[in-house]
Amino acid sequence: MFQETYVDKNGYLRYSSSGKLVHRDVAKRKYGTLSKWDQVHHIDANKLNNQPANLMKLSKSEHEIIHHKSNKAVQNLNSLDYALGKAIINALKGIFKIFR
Repeated sequence: MFQETYVDKNGYLRYSSSGKLVHRDVAKRKYGTLSKWDQVHHIDANKLNNQPANLMKLSKSEHEIIHHKSNKAVQNLNSLDYALGKAIINALKGIFKIFR
């Protein structure tokens, strides 16, 4: 059964007819039950991938831990990218000085 959907302002799919979140509906079918306190995590971080294998039922605290750790990992990568970028720029400056 196909239902029309739209992407809301937060990037989640919702059913056009009811406004309900698609990933919560899919998770209810996967797990059998889903309380209003349960949170549904997109494993691959793609809010539009609502395949059952990509959804995980978590408590609020479990969900916060996952997102805190992934945000820290992103921050660490950004710092590493900055440091690496700076090193590359400095190396290129040195190379260009040689050819002047």
